[in-house]
Amino acid sequence: MNTLLLDDRLEVRADKTFTDGSGRKLNLTKNWKDKTTFARSAAGKVNIYSYWNKSGTAEAKYISPEKFMGLPVEDKTLYIPCFEREVKTNIPNTFIRTRDNSFYIRLCGLSTSDEGRLLSSRYRTVLDVLHSIRPEIIDYKNRGGSEKAFLESSRNIIKRNFNLYEYEYNILILNKELGKKVFEELQGACQNRFLNTLYIKGYNAKGKKQGGTSVKIYDHGLKHTGEKGLYKLEITFRAAVFRKLGLNIADMTLQEVCINRLKAEAMKEILKLKGGEAVEMLLGDLIREENILARFIRLERDIAEIKQQLEELKKQR
Repeated sequence: MNTLLLDDRLEVRADKTFTDGSGRKLNLTKNWKDKTTFARSAAGKVNIYSYWNKSGTAEAKYISPEKFMGLPVEDKTLYIPCFEREVKTNIPNTFIRTRDNSFYIRLCGLSTSDEGRLLSSRYRTVLDVLHSIRPEIIDYKNRGGSEKAFLESSRNIIKRNFNLYEYEYNILILNKELGKKVFEELQGACQNRFLNTLYIKGYNAKGKKQGGTSVKIYDHGLKHTGEKGLYKLEITFRAAVFRKLGLNIADMTLQEVCINRLKAEAMKEILKLKGGEAVEMLLGDLIREENILARFIRLERDIAEIKQQLEELKKQR
């Protein structure tokens, strides 16, 4: 097996106030901000995502941090910073953040060594995260209903208010020689390069309103495990693809289901890569092999259980 298909991140988004003129809002509690903290970078710096014109006299209502830094000192006094906020969750590797009119729930480390996490439903985890912050952050009027009714209320909030925002679809190239050749072939076609990462497509796609697809390749082993030469092709799908395929959050259940729903789109992205023989070989491997990580783990577990049952039968004879 030359390749392994896996996911790593799923993120969903809701409007705090809908922009369709309905006036409908995500039912945040009155004091929800009191239960949040300012989001910070890895270096501990508070995240400022834009600056707001508090006076109404400046040309732009909102400007980027980069543009703010270039303003004359007297103009800077017209603006105040807009901070990204975080809501703490009690579920590992899950994050909630808010900025502007957006409310995000993000799942990370979906294909970690935690087998329970690897084999779980992504949709159900999103539901569990949202349910865990009620009624402190998102309101719930308990009128004597059961816990099942409470959970169903959270499920309805997900279905009515949240949309898929990002899904990270990864191709881990287990054949190191193949991975190195693919990386070398793609060097001449990348949009940007940062250290050992080639940004092939969509370098700034995340910031665009329509949410395009990003593709990059890097030495996953060197970055995460110290095992140099284990390359990963990372495809991040966003809103444009989800709309095209008619996918919603409830469609994103088990890992193999998610990957199969998006596999054709992943193949299209690989077909667009300006590579050579190694890229063609990679595409052939992906078409031929049953190489989804969760399915592979399930099969191994089933085989182990069968072997154990056979050993027990032998002992009984």
